[in-house]
Amino acid sequence: MLNIFKKKSVPIVVDKELVSTVGSSTMNLFDDGLTFNDDNISIDTYDKISRHYQVRFSLAIIQYTLQQIDWFIQSDNKDVKEVVSASIENVWNRLIGSISKSFKHGYSASVKVFKVSEINGKKYITYKKIKDLDPSDCTVIIDKDGNFDGFWYRKGTKYEKKVPPMYSFWYVTDIENGNMYGNSLLKNVYKPWWYSEKIHTFANRYYERFGEPLVVGRSPSGVKVKNSDGTVGDANDVMNTLIEGLRNHSSASLPSDRDPETKKYLYDLKFLESQMRGFDFETYLSRLDNEISRGLFTPELMYKGSGGSFALGSVQVQTFYINLMGIMDNIKDYIDLYIIPQIVDYNFDGNNKAKFEYQPLTVDDVKNIFEIINILVKNGDIMPDLSQLEVRSGFKFKKVAKKDKPVVDKNVKSSKSNSKIKENNSEASFYKSEIEKFNKLLNDI
Repeated sequence: MLNIFKKKSVPIVVDKELVSTVGSSTMNLFDDGLTFNDDNISIDTYDKISRHYQVRFSLAIIQYTLQQIDWFIQSDNKDVKEVVSASIENVWNRLIGSISKSFKHGYSASVKVFKVSEINGKKYITYKKIKDLDPSDCTVIIDKDGNFDGFWYRKGTKYEKKVPPMYSFWYVTDIENGNMYGNSLLKNVYKPWWYSEKIHTFANRYYERFGEPLVVGRSPSGVKVKNSDGTVGDANDVMNTLIEGLRNHSSASLPSDRDPETKKYLYDLKFLESQMRGFDFETYLSRLDNEISRGLFTPELMYKGSGGSFALGSVQVQTFYINLMGIMDNIKDYIDLYIIPQIVDYNFDGNNKAKFEYQPLTVDDVKNIFEIINILVKNGDIMPDLSQLEVRSGFKFKKVAKKDKPVVDKNVKSSKSNSKIKENNSEASFYKSEIEKFNKLLNDI
């Protein structure tokens, strides 16, 4: 009986690789040796991500919008309000710049520098600047009770320096589980950034390779050809000469010899061209840009040249403002805890308090505020401050006295509209016209 389950004896071959690598992908590897790893992203990698054109644009939009936010200080003491306002105003842009570093690295470390300023004839201790440091050089210090206790600057080097809490400003973005190093906003865009860098490399290689296509020449092997000068050369050498001439943008003349059997030309030239076009790269790169923009919550219509509907743009801007207000709420908490109290304690006695507040960013809230202002002005309950109006608009206004105002004849009617006679000039009507000009200016801006 035949035993079909009997194993055939095969000799073992040693030192022989049955499978060899014939190719490998570089999609998960950069030229500098950086490998794809979205679970453990270093500060150096975050710096590389931040230099990407789309990431840089989105971060700049967030930072510069925060710098332009209208803020104010609330306090029952007028002096406290003025001193705290002047102190923060001195460092506002640098403070936001330092905080914006945490958007890239998850945290930012800064040193508070003080000075003596004269305000309303009195001397006060105020902020001179917020000196931002490289986050990679700073290590947070936590005491035994889990509280912030300053940070080390360049720990373990000859430049090592401990910055005490009173001079420290350590800001954290998206803190979780007490992690004082936070979470970078760029972690959301690691994948589209990686593929954007790789596809840009592939696209450039493609444009370089097929911008001037490779010339392929065909000639019979082993055949001798007599040149025009009478010399005899190999057919392959002649073809190489023709190809070089084509690269130098000269013309080429091929022999008309044919194969006696197939009747095809023995000499042939053609271009090796790709079947795909550059549009494929552009479409995919545009998609990756959109993913980066969405990952950082910046409106796509801000950088797209194709435009879009007004409704879509309004929704995107509104969503962007909501995100910024969330960031501003976090900034407000830090300023109330780590910026304002020191200025108040150093300059005032007693239980003086001050709070940081900012104007709402939503489009509807801004419209509602201006509608309320318009109603109050029209009713004569308030009048605009011309000095502040000049500063905000950039125009110089001159108040017109009653005796200088033109008098309107009540018997004169409009020949076109037969409307009512214009109201007699009065203080209220003058400011009404001024506020209308101001609203037009705001709409133009």
